[in-house]
Amino acid sequence: MRTVTLAAPVLMLLTGATSTPDSWNEWTTALHRECPSRHVEMLSDGAVPDFLDQFARTLPSAARKRFDRVADIRRQCAKEQLGFYCEMGQSLDAAQKLGLMHKLVSFGCDAVKCEEPALCSRFPGRLSDPR
Repeated sequence: MRTVTLAAPVLMLLTGATSTPDSWNEWTTALHRECPSRHVEMLSDGAVPDFLDQFARTLPSAARKRFDRVADIRRQCAKEQLGFYCEMGQSLDAAQKLGLMHKLVSFGCDAVKCEEPALCSRFPGRLSDPR
């Protein structure tokens, strides 16, 4: 979704996020390449914590600890007052830095299917839509 890519730098300024537009671009480009009909990019902002938590559960313990340390969400997003854009951005940066972006994209493609923005019939941890 082009608006996510274009909105990323503006939202970073508004939220004080420190993530890079490159990680958002890599995420959206890979989603459009790997599973365009699943519309993972339409996840609602409020679904981000659950999505990231479910993704983290797929990682081995050591990888999860590295991911959490590199994302550094508690410190990097401490000033965020609204939404979860910062958390997603920090997680995308961590995935990019640790070579986990493909795994994150694959997880999103397997676990999520959205029909409209914030309206997803398939979401990790929820039984629905057998694909």
